[in-house]
Amino acid sequence: MRHIFKCFFLAIVLLKSGAVLAAYQVLAVHSYHPDFFWTESLVEGIEQGIEGQDIVVEHTYLDTKRVQSVGYMAELKSLYQSRLRDHHYDAILTTDNAALWLVSALAEEVGDIPVVFSGLNIATYAPFENLTRLTGVEELINVPDNVALIKAVHPDTQRVWLALDDAYSSRDYWQAISEQLENATDLGVEVNRLHQMRFDDLVNRIAELESGDVVLFISYFKDADGAFMNHGDLLTKITTSATVPIYGANSFMLPYGVIGGIMVDGHHHGLVQAQLLTEALQSSKTPPIVTDANQLMFEYTTAKKKHIDLTLFSNVVSVNQPPSFMVSNRDAILSSVAIMFIAGLIIAGLAKQMNKQKKGERELAQSRALFKGVFDQSHQYIALLDYQGRVVSANGAFQRIFPQWETRESMPLWHWSDWLSGDRLKLHIESLIEGQTSRFEACLLSEQQNEVILDVALKALPDHSDADAQILFEARDVSQRKLAEQKLQRSEVEYRMLYEQQPVMLLTIDHQSRIQSVNQCATEWLGFSKRHMLGHKVTDFYADDSPPPRSLLGSSNRQRFGIWRRETRYRTSDGQERWIRESVRSTQVQSQLLLVGEDITENRRMEQQLRYQAQHDFLTGLINRSHFEMCLVDALNSASDERFTHAMFYIDLDQFRVINDTVGHEAGDEALKQTAQALRELLPTGATLARLGGDEFAVICYQCDEEQALAQGKQILDSLSEMDFYWNNSRLALSCSVGIRMLDKTAGTPQQVHAQADTACFAAKHDGRSRVHLYRPDDEELRRHEREMAFVNKIHAALAEDRLEVYAQPIVSVSSKLREKLYFEVLVRMRDREGNYVAPGLFIPAAERYNMAHLIDKRVIEKTLGWFERNPEYVNEIAMISINLSGRSMSDEGFIAFLLDALNSSNVPSSSICLEITETAAIGNLTDAIELFTKLKQLGCTIALDDFGSGLSSFGYLKRLPVDIIKIDGQFVRDIAEDETDYAMVRAIHELATQMGKKTVAEFVENEAILTRLKSLGVDYAQGYHFSMPKPMELLIKSEYLQRSLEAQE
Repeated sequence: MRHIFKCFFLAIVLLKSGAVLAAYQVLAVHSYHPDFFWTESLVEGIEQGIEGQDIVVEHTYLDTKRVQSVGYMAELKSLYQSRLRDHHYDAILTTDNAALWLVSALAEEVGDIPVVFSGLNIATYAPFENLTRLTGVEELINVPDNVALIKAVHPDTQRVWLALDDAYSSRDYWQAISEQLENATDLGVEVNRLHQMRFDDLVNRIAELESGDVVLFISYFKDADGAFMNHGDLLTKITTSATVPIYGANSFMLPYGVIGGIMVDGHHHGLVQAQLLTEALQSSKTPPIVTDANQLMFEYTTAKKKHIDLTLFSNVVSVNQPPSFMVSNRDAILSSVAIMFIAGLIIAGLAKQMNKQKKGERELAQSRALFKGVFDQSHQYIALLDYQGRVVSANGAFQRIFPQWETRESMPLWHWSDWLSGDRLKLHIESLIEGQTSRFEACLLSEQQNEVILDVALKALPDHSDADAQILFEARDVSQRKLAEQKLQRSEVEYRMLYEQQPVMLLTIDHQSRIQSVNQCATEWLGFSKRHMLGHKVTDFYADDSPPPRSLLGSSNRQRFGIWRRETRYRTSDGQERWIRESVRSTQVQSQLLLVGEDITENRRMEQQLRYQAQHDFLTGLINRSHFEMCLVDALNSASDERFTHAMFYIDLDQFRVINDTVGHEAGDEALKQTAQALRELLPTGATLARLGGDEFAVICYQCDEEQALAQGKQILDSLSEMDFYWNNSRLALSCSVGIRMLDKTAGTPQQVHAQADTACFAAKHDGRSRVHLYRPDDEELRRHEREMAFVNKIHAALAEDRLEVYAQPIVSVSSKLREKLYFEVLVRMRDREGNYVAPGLFIPAAERYNMAHLIDKRVIEKTLGWFERNPEYVNEIAMISINLSGRSMSDEGFIAFLLDALNSSNVPSSSICLEITETAAIGNLTDAIELFTKLKQLGCTIALDDFGSGLSSFGYLKRLPVDIIKIDGQFVRDIAEDETDYAMVRAIHELATQMGKKTVAEFVENEAILTRLKSLGVDYAQGYHFSMPKPMELLIKSEYLQRSLEAQE
């Protein structure tokens, strides 16, 4: 037992030592001896400030108040050098000047340990700059503030006397006070120092002071003879003999007759010093020095004798103030309150018990009334029977079903003639008498001779030996429930028949996906018997590895009403497959699922067929353009991600239209089929072959370098040129042009690659057909074509961002000298995103080539006619508005419908609208042009043929086109002043037009000489820079309108 106790004690000691080691270790160095009142109050404040924290303070005392020799200080320095070397401290506390001087002398040993001082009353911290982490709280009393306080309390004060001795620490104190006084302005009093006196002389000198004098006692431990006196004794003598107010610098002076002041309080300074210590230990940053921790303090009794009203001051500390009545009589008051509270509890308990008793009586009465009400008002048939089965009492419901019960009171209940099974009732009552409880069904006939089925419950009442009522008879009519049960049974039979005859597959499966029930349709579709299917997992009949239906319940593809759907394949007994669309939902039985299956096998077959048709060309069986684009995307990704090089071939049959025009489209279709078959046979395995449309094919050869691509392209040319194609015993020649684009790191988007291959093929055709052209980024012809392509996106962006603007150039009568109504041609201009104009020669060809011209035409018509809708006052000023149409627009049914609708709904008369089309576009789309011109003529529009003379067959086609105006190509007009050939051409065109009854307009009229020759020929109108540069349509119209208005005024 002794060893156990020793071990336990050792464990406690170890835990204690571990806790100490774990705490912050702090060395406190006090300048004075431990019994000194100032040191005691500081220590109390420090200990209170660190209470509850993991800090251990080791207090040491220098006793320099009584011993101040140089040798003594040297011994202390040596002693503390050893202590700092042998021990580790996390921080050092110092109190008063001597301790801080000592620690400063040990700065090398202290290092970066935080040093927190208090009781320091010097003017500068320069002597302690060698301490790297110095902070603390100053003890220095603020003399100007105390003087201000004295003046506030004693307005007639003329002189303030400072009692401060000449001790070692007082010298620094006086230096600091002197600096305060020098920096203070307008103190309003004379400040003098009392020093270099013996204690008795000091007491006598203060006793001699007169009215208007006030003493501020700071410190006087040592007199002129070097004697020491306790402050308490000295202050008691001074305050006893003095006739003037005595104020003090420190709170310990208050018990000795000092009135008060803005004082240094050791306990409070200790608390502040502890707070600074905590902050320094918990942070790497040194907290700032607290320069003013003094408090306004008064001794209550002394202040009251001096008639000082302490309520005039805020934040004042009143010492020895007597407690209030509540505080002084606290125990008696608390005892009275406790007695009253206990008495209240007793009274409340009694009242509660009485209320509970009254409430119990009321509840008992209510229960009796309720029982009687339930007994009387219940719809169930209730009666009390005696041990012989006679009715003693009955409620209203019982009396209504047995209206003659009162005449049968002497008869046992089972003898009543209403019962159809009285013996059974008798048997149950007799058995109940023997101590059993019984429940059963019994039948009786009502007054209307209807059979009523009752659910009867018999129960023996307790302690019934001395009472008349011994048995409780309770019954309820269950006839309707029985009828409902019979209907439910019939419904279940009908449901089973409906379940079996449903034209869909119905399965009930458990949580293990085993089939619990199956209908006839499922067995017919799958070819298995019910016996074969029941108990098996539904997944056993899947044709693939689809998860069980229960897995759908956790997925996100739930449809409405809590139904999950999917499509899966089932296998049949003969090895075939059926596609079933499963619809799965939970049933009322939580562990079961209902699976409804629809046979979608035929739908799936049609979907596959439609998918094939959507991806393949119906004529050749090759993949179509859209599917080829997907393959091209995959090839580009492969080239980018896997660093493979592939090749795309763009194949265009040369002059394929000749076959269609000469031997018919049927022959053309057969030629396309044979071409597709020939390409299939000569292409390498794995290559992708597609028909893009018309007579265009495309091929992707995988992992093919440039040399192999060129060889493959040559092989395609040779194979098609050597292929014999016969139709109706006629041999027709086939040839093609091939453009190649390598799919490597230089390839861009699928659209760019496709366009570049198309451009290469176009270059092959341009070079003479039946050629192979390899796309290279530095090919000038291809770069021009690419520039056109680049404008495709720019045109789309300009349309979307409304950067197309409508300009106009006037068309002037050559012969008339009078100003006529305005006749002008509408021109289109496009700005880029920076606001700069793009030359029409850059974007118009791109729009024509890539089938976007009709979009520009539509926007120009909308803007032109829309402007007149918003400005109807200018409509009557217009003679003719000439709007250009592209050749592609004439064959676009949607654009034609828009054009006709816009002309019909515009406020500009159709007779003032002229539609222009170039002769090249009109001849290239002759049928479409004639059809459109006819419709426009019916609306009253004027038709102009632009750039006439640029085509080779202009004169031959002119008579077939219903045009009104011939615009002579500017290439013949611009040089007619010097070139007689051009002059003859213009004359011939004008004379032909005149003979056919058509007007002429000469373009590119740039000077007066050209205009003079046009006048000599009789040309009707002229257009060009000689008259006006193209300008915004609105500006042209408004300027012409203004000019006409000015001329009319003249």
